[in-house]
Amino acid sequence: MYNLYPEIVNMGCWRDAWDRAVTPLEGHHILLMEPNYKTRSYALYKCARVAMDNKLNMFGVENGGQCMGSANAESLYKKHGPATECKGSGEKFRFVFTCL
Repeated sequence: MYNLYPEIVNMGCWRDAWDRAVTPLEGHHILLMEPNYKTRSYALYKCARVAMDNKLNMFGVENGGQCMGSANAESLYKKHGPATECKGSGEKFRFVFTCL
């Protein structure tokens, strides 16, 4: 049986900046074509699916639904350090997840 949504593990909340630690995946997959990611339903699960389809072990969701990921995300996601004021998905914070 094919696992549509794997176990998703929260790796914490990490800062982001304009010099992105991890690449946005927006617009590169059918599940990420909405013009406004902030209104995306099931953003976490859609981003997980996109990560799996792209064979990425790690992905991030930030700013109300923006999906981020790259092949080297595991070594880059801590680039800007941990965030201490995580509430929801603030503009400069990323919640990072890994798929098991």
